[in-house]
Amino acid sequence: MIVAAFMGGLGAGHLVGGHVADRVSRRTSLMLFGASELAIAAFGVSSVTLYYGVLYQRLGQLDFGRGAMALLLFGSLLWPTFFMGASLPLLARAVTDRIDRAASAVGALYGFNTLGAAMGALVATWVLLPRLGLEGSLRVGAALNVVCALVLLPFALRLGRAVAAKPRETDRPQSRDASIETGGGRRLWPWALAYGFAGFVALSYEIVWFRLLGVMMKSTAFTFGTLLTLYLAGIGFGAVAGSTLASRIRQPRFTFFALQGAAGLSAAVLLGLLVAVADDVGTLRGYFGSYEPLSVRDSVHALRMLVWNILPGPDTRTEVPANFLRLCVALPLLMVVPPTLLMGCAFPCLQRVVQTAHRPGIR
Repeated sequence: MIVAAFMGGLGAGHLVGGHVADRVSRRTSLMLFGASELAIAAFGVSSVTLYYGVLYQRLGQLDFGRGAMALLLFGSLLWPTFFMGASLPLLARAVTDRIDRAASAVGALYGFNTLGAAMGALVATWVLLPRLGLEGSLRVGAALNVVCALVLLPFALRLGRAVAAKPRETDRPQSRDASIETGGGRRLWPWALAYGFAGFVALSYEIVWFRLLGVMMKSTAFTFGTLLTLYLAGIGFGAVAGSTLASRIRQPRFTFFALQGAAGLSAAVLLGLLVAVADDVGTLRGYFGSYEPLSVRDSVHALRMLVWNILPGPDTRTEVPANFLRLCVALPLLMVVPPTLLMGCAFPCLQRVVQTAHRPGIR
């Protein structure tokens, strides 16, 4: 329910952000992006009071039904997720000055944003939360949001001066183009529905993978963060790769559906292979048949010692935590990254379809 509420807020922010971005100048869109980052930072600072002081201490004893709990989660997460979702179309509007470049630009922004999210999941799970705790991690996140907003200020001022030196028409939103208004709107909804279904399938995979890997890895506090890191990294790298190829794809419609189909097929094949070989691999069979989980603390300490021994200094023999690397790194990597890489690569292809491929004179 938390993941569903989070993604629902992102989707609402994307829709509203895209509607606003089409109706403001590039400079205004960039300023609104900075304001969104500041709004997320404000929520990060106050979220401990909301979730612990109010929802846990005051409302935690109440017996909510599933429907009420889902609405409560969605409402509590709507503020940050809405502005997170709105930030992508706002920034895309600010950096895109020609419609024929939109597919590559939006795909690249989506890819790097997702890669940043993957890095955030990795660092928060393995570094910030263990060392700084919940409140310290939230303060770091809020500070980074503020830095992101402040860094954009010089670019907004420079963009304002550049626009002032040109005729006003050059900064009109791209959606004012008559060919988009008359041809694009009628063709957008089928593709929006198709990609909405693709999102349904993609998040279903994520939940299934978490359930599966959580049982296999005897889930710890690190399991979901690690899986989320790999899931987002695969989508991010795929989107970046797809954005470099989007302008050269001759049949973006076919490519989009082919990539989505290949993602599902690869997920099924990899899961089938795991089931087929799990009983034949001694280390996997032995671990799955035992009760005790791996010691993450000891495994991470062993990895640190191995890295330390590479540097000049005293030689202390440390055993490689092979089971940790197999179960917590290699197994999730092999199961999650190939399908998500294909999913991410499909997004710039869809951008090409809905933004440029249907317009006369643009290929």
